[in-house]
Parts: sequence; structure tokens; C-alpha cells
Amino acid sequence: MPLNRIYQGRVTACHDAQGNTINNFAEILFSHHQLFQDAVNYYLFALVAMSMESDEIFGKIKHQLREVWNDFERNGELRPGLKHSMFRIYSTPEILDPGNGFRFAENLVLDNCSVAPEILHRTPLGMGLQLMS
Repeated sequence: MPLNRIYQGRVTACHDAQGNTINNFAEILFSHHQLFQDAVNYYLFALVAMSMESDEIFGKIKHQLREVWNDFERNGELRPGLKHSMFRIYSTPEILDPGNGFRFAENLVLDNCSVAPEILHRTPLGMGLQLMS
């Protein structure tokens, strides 16, 4: 359970509302961090899922997310891909498919999206968001 992030402080102890020491606070902290990171990943993924490939900004981000969808190596270390984060959210095995998982997850996000279908994938994301407001 490595947690390599920069914090302003170091957590050395944790107590519940009654003041009792919580011994497994490192696990709780990691779980909280993972939940937060999964939420950030979901919202970034949802934004690019609504964008067109030709969108100047979000098209590039979509390409970058595809590059890290499957497990990847960075600095000589194998890292879990974005698909694992999306799997924790949806618990759908098709997301883990190395070939079609990205598109499957896009469809899953869009199927649960309340944006009007005429906006999705038909206009650059910026224009689409202007139309929604």
C-alpha cells in the first residue's frame, strides 16, 4: 500500500470522535486517498468522454488517458492503469478488457450522463458546455 504523495504534514496518529486511538489509520488514509483519486479520475474521464477526438484541448487529454488506460511503466516501475480506477467505480469486468475497455467505459459514462444527446460528441466540448449553461 505505497502512498507517494506530498502532504503539508505527516499523519502520526488518528483518533475517533471519542478520543480513542485508531491503529489502522494508515489504511484509512490510503483508502480515503484512493477514493478521492478515483473521483478525480472519473470526472476527468467524463469530461473527455463528452468531447470529440478533434477537440483541440480535450482530444489531446483523451489521447493521454488512452495511453494510461492499461497498466503502464513509468520510471522503470509498473503502474496500474486508469481502468482500475474506473473498475472500482463501476465494478464492470468489461472495463478491464485491454482492447475495448476504454470505449466501453466511455459508453458507460455517457449512458449515465444527463447531457442532451445532440450535444455529446457533436460539438467541441467548450461549445457544448456553453450551450448547457
